[in-house]
Amino acid sequence: HPFGFNIGANVSNTNVVENITKNCTDDYSQLTAPSGMTLARNRKSDTEPTIVCADGMVLPAGFDVITVTGNTNCSNIGGPLIQNKIVTLRFTGTPTLFGNAGNIKLVSNFIATPDSTLTLMYTASGLTEVGRAVV
Repeated sequence: HPFGFNIGANVSNTNVVENITKNCTDDYSQLTAPSGMTLARNRKSDTEPTIVCADGMVLPAGFDVITVTGNTNCSNIGGPLIQNKIVTLRFTGTPTLFGNAGNIKLVSNFIATPDSTLTLMYTASGLTEVGRAVV
């Protein structure tokens, strides 16, 4: 990264997130938080991109949260993978993402409902489920 961050022991998670979000305008898609802290906002902007669900859909790089529209079922997600990067997909439609059928490694098939979320981590073998919330 072209910039470094020195985070003291008494700095709160909120302060770190606000400073990184408001003071950095570049793409910090590979930025990681110190142990015990998280960065939950999109690093490129405060708005999340929207893509249409399709088998082999490509996730926009540099975002932590991506809105997925449409109802097409999916077992593969395309595009470059950044090792250990976590991304949350927020669904507005009702597609099924199939577990272990392609490069998505899920605990079980994920049947989306509007406003449900699926959190995935990029690994060497594809995308592994970290968590889900079905509304």
